[in-house]
Parts: sequence; structure tokens; C-alpha cells
Amino acid sequence: MVYLRKLIMSMIIGILTIGNGVAMDSAKLAEYETGIWKAYYAKNLEQASANIKLSIEGLCGIEDATPILPSYLKAVGAFGNTPVDSSVEYYPETILPLVVDAYQEIKKVSRYSSFDPSEVATRELDWWVARRFEAKRNPENVGDIMAEAYGLFYGGDPKDFRKSAYLRAQAARYRDLCQDKFGGITEIDWDRIQKSLTDSYEELNVALEAKK
Repeated sequence: MVYLRKLIMSMIIGILTIGNGVAMDSAKLAEYETGIWKAYYAKNLEQASANIKLSIEGLCGIEDATPILPSYLKAVGAFGNTPVDSSVEYYPETILPLVVDAYQEIKKVSRYSSFDPSEVATRELDWWVARRFEAKRNPENVGDIMAEAYGLFYGGDPKDFRKSAYLRAQAARYRDLCQDKFGGITEIDWDRIQKSLTDSYEELNVALEAKK
């Protein structure tokens, strides 16, 4: 059961920062990401996996994300099973190569593929790690790192992606606080989280449209 929770948590943390160069369905993507978290709290690995697959397909603009999942799950699974007190050297030495491998697989099938897998993976892992530590998990910090990952992946100035990244990081932090400090997540909370994620993906569309 502990392994199941860790695996689902890892899958949620690491929804990859990917896109296809066309408008995304913001509401659907928010629904999928919210569904992943709900499945995590329900300890439903199958449902979490299904929503992750839909998320990747929507963000990548591909028909079937199945070929991507093994390398992706290997990376996030290894991260999830890494103790939080691991040395700072452990993440780039042991986890980063797996994240790079995942991005290399994504690049093969994503319509948006003019990125350096190593560079994107490095910043992706940075915000995964930041979410683990109280001093670093505030939405502004996590959002700034995520915006850099967006910029590297999509191409462009990270500042253009800060609003989108902040809203997503804010939704994650609110969810954490509800679960850990506010007595649990209610349906009203889930509605708020999904609305924030919808806003985040809408802002991502705005940023991508401005690049054209």
C-alpha cells in the first residue's frame, strides 16, 4: 500500500510539461489533472494512470501515449521512492538520467519537438524537488522554476509562462494544505482546484498564441 501511494504521488508530481503547438482544451486538461489527484487519494492506480495518459495525449496532441508511459513511469516512480532526506547530489546523479530518457521518448512523438531533453528534464526535476521542501514549495518559487521548464520546452521567455505556471503551482499548494492542514479536501475544494488548473492552462494557451 505504501508503494502504491508513492507511485501514484510520483505520477501526479511529474505530469510532464509538454505541448503540441496548437490550442489545448484547458477544461479537459484540468479535469484530467484533478482526476489524477482524486485517484491518488482513493489509492486507485488504474484510474490515475488512465488520467495521466489522457493528460499526456491532450498536451502532446498525439493519438496514443501508451509508448511513452514506461519511461515516464520509471522516472517518476524512482523519484517517488527517493527519501526526502536524500543528498542534493542524488537527484541529478540518479533521477535526472531517467527524466532525460522520458523526455527523449516524448520528443519522438510530440508535435512540439524542438527542445533539448536534457535541459527541459533538468528544470522539470528541479520543480519536482522544490515541491518536497517546505522552504521551497511556495507557489511563486515552484511557479518560477516551472515557467523556466515551459520556456525551454515551448521556446520563449520564461516570464511569458509565469502566470500559467504560478496558477498550477498554487493549485497544487492549495491541495496540499487542504489535505494536510485543513482537515481534508471537500468537493468545493476540488472545484476550486480544477478552476485554478483551467485558468492555468488557459494562460498557457495565451502564452503559446502570443508566440505565433
